[in-house]
Amino acid sequence: MTRVAIARSLTVLVATPEDRASDLGARLRALGLQAIEMPTVRIRPPVDLRPLDRALQAKIPYDWVIFTSARAVEAVRTRAAALGVEARNIAHRAAAVGPATAKAVRALGLPVDFVPNRYLTDAIPEGLGDLRGRRVLLPRSNLARRSLPEALQRTGADVTEVTAYRLAAAPPAATFDISAVDIVAFTSASSARFLVSNLGAEPSRALMARAVAACIGPVTAEAARELGFAARVVAEEHTVDGLLTAILREANPLG
Repeated sequence: MTRVAIARSLTVLVATPEDRASDLGARLRALGLQAIEMPTVRIRPPVDLRPLDRALQAKIPYDWVIFTSARAVEAVRTRAAALGVEARNIAHRAAAVGPATAKAVRALGLPVDFVPNRYLTDAIPEGLGDLRGRRVLLPRSNLARRSLPEALQRTGADVTEVTAYRLAAAPPAATFDISAVDIVAFTSASSARFLVSNLGAEPSRALMARAVAACIGPVTAEAARELGFAARVVAEEHTVDGLLTAILREANPLG
């Protein structure tokens, strides 16, 4: 993505997991915007690893493993290596929610058999064919929405859902001038919720009153709406590149 002329100088508050904030902030600055990095999410291993370990050590490979984030792939890779399990033998087929996740799955040694056209978890079940009696492994975060496993179960799938990693609030970062923020960039619903939790009620209301929430997808946008952000833009492609494109359009509406 190349730098473009920005119609007005805007400042973006980058509310993301800790390991993404600096990269997204740097990319925004490279595009001509100001960025304040405010990590809101810390990634942690599960409190109890035994369910994940049992799933990875199953004697019979699953029919499908579904990855809804690259983080889930990394968590499975790390734990499989610790257990001495060949990750490529976990399942016969793999589905990934989007291109970044699919790339991580292929690096794991698994072929990617399905990626939905819309990079949404709720779009996954319809592309997996007949799941009646099929064993499906679903490694995900402790805060993942219930809609995907419930949809899979309605198809007749035998779903093993395990926590592969845990999302927790990152410690509050240094203070910043809320009145300087024009856009808040959210890469997940958890990023939005933890930001509001860290800021507290009054600063959050002040931020919501002046800033646009730029959201990576509709689930994140719904979380931002529920929290109180009246103005929201949603990336058409639910990726970081898509989020950057949405932010640039907001910054340069006539471009």
